[in-house]
Amino acid sequence: TGQDILITPSSTSNKVWLTMNVSYFSAVSNGIGVYIYRNDSLIFDPNWNDGSGTAYVYVNGGNRYDGITISYLDSPSSTSEQTYSLYINAYSSGSAVKTPVDQTTDGKTIMTALEVAG
Repeated sequence: TGQDILITPSSTSNKVWLTMNVSYFSAVSNGIGVYIYRNDSLIFDPNWNDGSGTAYVYVNGGNRYDGITISYLDSPSSTSEQTYSLYINAYSSGSAVKTPVDQTTDGKTIMTALEVAG
């Protein structure tokens, strides 16, 4: 899977504040989008059709290290353990291939999950 963080809300009315600092390397010119899943369901999707999403960047020329910071407030409405996963899509030649963020090849990724009283 991708980078995961787990949290168990104490009340169904509470929310989860996610902060993710994603470092990546791109060897080619392409767009990069960051996706967040909760329990294998997509909850955060950048708008990759026109590059206007809040977690979408275009790397011009390739061979570039860079980073994206995302903050997202989720309402899981559950007191069960929640697993949040982070994925990066690289868009090249009109195709998108979802790959997990890999700490060994893509740089450091830091994920924080905080419970917020609802």
